Amino acid sequence: MRRLALILLAITALVVAGCSSGDSVQVVPTPDGERRTAPEFTLPDLRGGPDISLAGLRGKPVLLNFWATWCGPCIEETPAIARFATANPDIAVLGVASMDRPDDSLKFVTDKGAAYPHAVDRSGKLLGEYGSTGLPTTVLIDPRGKVITTVFGPVGDDELAGIAKTLRAG
Repeated sequence: MRRLALILLAITALVVAGCSSGDSVQVVPTPDGERRTAPEFTLPDLRGGPDISLAGLRGKPVLLNFWATWCGPCIEETPAIARFATANPDIAVLGVASMDRPDDSLKFVTDKGAAYPHAVDRSGKLLGEYGSTGLPTTVLIDPRGKVITTVFGPVGDDELAGIAKTLRAG
């Protein structure tokens, strides 16, 4: 029954979000006083290290990216996010392999050179807690742990340049 529920969730995510196409996305920050606190989490590290928690990233701006190996736009955006993580060491970048098999996810990040940290959320529950059902989804979180905005769909180098400015502005 649980496996059926996961399959239905994955299919719903694909249908609703269409595993979002490559259309340009807008980054519109929520005004500071209206930001909600990002849902806290602790998830297993994809590479087998210590569990990863949002609380452990407090004090830095965070780019939280939900992805899966079966999502074409996720595959396309990963190299840009890897370049972003390398070029912006002052910003914490965290990938979350959502509704994916950890073995597939690990091979994927290794093959793509995505050296930034990745956590595992096999159920996709955390994605829902962040208000999304589709992949890729990128959440920008300020150093206080408040959600600046959520980007639905893939991000490329141009969007990521704007995202860096938005995260640094808090």
